[in-house]
Amino acid sequence: MDYPRFRAAAVQAAPVFLDTDATVAKACSLIAEAGAAGAQLVVFPEVFVPGYPYWNWTMTPIAGSAWFEKLFKAAVDIPGPHIDRLCSAARDAGAYVVIGVNERDPFSMGTLYNTLVFISDTGDVLGTHRKLVPTWAEKLTWAGGDGSSLRVYDTGIGRLGGLARVNLAAGKLPQPGQGLALGPLRQKHAAIGVDQGHGRDKDDLHER
Repeated sequence: MDYPRFRAAAVQAAPVFLDTDATVAKACSLIAEAGAAGAQLVVFPEVFVPGYPYWNWTMTPIAGSAWFEKLFKAAVDIPGPHIDRLCSAARDAGAYVVIGVNERDPFSMGTLYNTLVFISDTGDVLGTHRKLVPTWAEKLTWAGGDGSSLRVYDTGIGRLGGLARVNLAAGKLPQPGQGLALGPLRQKHAAIGVDQGHGRDKDDLHER
């Protein structure tokens, strides 16, 4: 089968911790840099905006509650102005963007999700996916997704889908033969692989 060829960028960077405006500005700059280098797909780490709740692993729930409050106040609304800025950056770069954010639930008080945002090369939000099962201490910060966002998107570079870290490692792809399997990992890392429809091969896609 003749698969489309494209250049992908797996971003290896840290956020400006708990500073949403500065982290989004950094993300937009990285999208522009990747686009200028010819990338048509740019993938960021898990909850890049505005950071991973490390305190869950080092503090008691009571001691970490003040940090949770800071994260909740810095979390992202979808839709919202921070997503709009990321969409503009994707459109200007002519690249698809997948970025992890801490999403604030608009309908309940104090609920956060570990969410992937899929953005098209025309600057439109294709959709979002909430991490299905936060890992162990992560449950102190994030609620679990309900599975309704398990889907893939038909794009100009192939069928695009993704899961957050451990969920992808467990081999739970949204659909068999989805095409591109994106696995944003814990801070500073992002993975890109290809599912060829039989098994779960994670081939390198730097020039796929």
